[in-house]
Amino acid sequence: MTSVSPTTSGVQLSLRPVSRGVLYFKAIRRWLRRVAGRLPGGYTIAKLDTFDGFRAEVTPSRVLSILLLTPAPCFLLNISIESIPLADPATGFRGSLNFQIRSYLSLMFMTGMPMFMKITSIPEMSTASWKFVLAYGMITAAVAIVHNSVVSVVAGIFPLPFAQFAPAGPIVIVGFLLSRLL
Repeated sequence: MTSVSPTTSGVQLSLRPVSRGVLYFKAIRRWLRRVAGRLPGGYTIAKLDTFDGFRAEVTPSRVLSILLLTPAPCFLLNISIESIPLADPATGFRGSLNFQIRSYLSLMFMTGMPMFMKITSIPEMSTASWKFVLAYGMITAAVAIVHNSVVSVVAGIFPLPFAQFAPAGPIVIVGFLLSRLL
């Protein structure tokens, strides 16, 4: 028997070239899978058994109290910070003391809480105390406020655009140095 080719002799078969964006996407996906692959013990039977036991023992009133009371401290903190009156921004940096206090308190908790989560989640960091977390938050918030104040005075701009993001570099450096104290 003779074999018959499904194509005519004048047609050339070729593969379409893959775009550079697709190649980059595939390379990044491979890298992420290799670097951030599945964590060991992420879904162990012991954790599932513990969760199943908690689910069987917890009462609906406890679930309701968890859902209602967990955000309460953050809500009260936010209300107390927002109750500090602000001056007119037209007064410039000289009239911004209350704004700086509000920013300091917000930043203190925003930078301190991740450190608190680290010391409660990572066994190697369990030597840190709540005093370290408080000092960490206070120091990194002070670095951010000083950075924004210096930039605001030097540039003659108030309020400073992107004031939450501008001190990210100094906060990371000081936070890294403080975390090395552990």
